[in-house]
Amino acid sequence: MKTFLRMLLPLLTLVFFALTAYAQSVTDDDGFELIFADEFDLPDGSRPDPSRWQSCPREGATWSRWISDTLAVAYIQDGSLVCRAILDLSKTTAPATMLTGAVETRDHFSFTYGKVEVRLRTDQHAGNFPAAWMMPQPPCKGWPRGGEIDIFETIDTQDTSYHTVHSHWTYNLGHRNEPRHSF
Repeated sequence: MKTFLRMLLPLLTLVFFALTAYAQSVTDDDGFELIFADEFDLPDGSRPDPSRWQSCPREGATWSRWISDTLAVAYIQDGSLVCRAILDLSKTTAPATMLTGAVETRDHFSFTYGKVEVRLRTDQHAGNFPAAWMMPQPPCKGWPRGGEIDIFETIDTQDTSYHTVHSHWTYNLGHRNEPRHSF
């Protein structure tokens, strides 16, 4: 645990510049129709639009065990969504050694078919695990049968970005690299 915390001592920051989703249009031109966009243009220091976003729940998984809904770790700054990790020295905000920011659109927005565009920036350093994922809208089959599409992930200082589909095929049946998932 102490080794992991030492890796996380640098400030972890993930900045989403924009998130846009398009659905297949029902028009004859077979194009896409914009159905969701957020340019994060709320006032500096505010939370992301609560009609679209909520804090991810804290759970036991490595990526989610320190999630907090405190404004110090997920907020708008200069037209961007900033999600970061900080040491929780006082442990008064939440009972965790670290506090991390993560937001989701669960119960606010979902779609079935289309494309998603995400613009984000992160810095590579030990303990970093920024990600933009698409998860199924509940109720759904449990993970991995419900599916998961990782639009972007990178880990620590690896010079690799992962674009992964987690499913019964890839996870339970062992076809992890069918198709290839990292670049």
